[in-house]
Amino acid sequence: MPTPHILKVTLGLMALFQCGAARAQEETEVLVDAVPESQATLFVEALGSGVYWSLNYEHTFYDSRMFAFHSRLGLGIWRIAKAGSFYSFPVHLGCSVGRDHRAEASVGMTPFVVKSDNVKSAGVSALFPVLYAGYRYQQASGGFFFRAGALITPVANIDAHADMSGKLAWNPGVSIGVSF
Repeated sequence: MPTPHILKVTLGLMALFQCGAARAQEETEVLVDAVPESQATLFVEALGSGVYWSLNYEHTFYDSRMFAFHSRLGLGIWRIAKAGSFYSFPVHLGCSVGRDHRAEASVGMTPFVVKSDNVKSAGVSALFPVLYAGYRYQQASGGFFFRAGALITPVANIDAHADMSGKLAWNPGVSIGVSF
């Protein structure tokens, strides 16, 4: 038969284990709540990282309802007469702060390709690093998505912008889409 001292220690350890198990359950519930109901967003951006416009997919991979982290991939295509076709591929990693109305910031790259009949600029490509800051409206339950902000990027040495090479340029952007 166990001594009262061993019995007290055993009961104490069992109580401690139960408290730890209850705490682990609470932490698991908090982590489950941190995953957003709405993890994907499809949106069109005017100006912004895609230069003139872009179609974008964004994945929210963490959202505590106060802080959220997003990754974005986009495609912009446009044509200018006598200049050729332009393709941009915005790629960003960002953070937003707030609930439905949020401040956001992101860093990214926009690979850019020019296809032209002009031998001088045919197949020109560049990679623009991008810093973005702005406002975003996005509900956890999904639905309407809106964002507006501005970005800065150094201008690459492309013939059309040789006079601005190495300088910083900015571009505003407005996005409308749907979260699901």
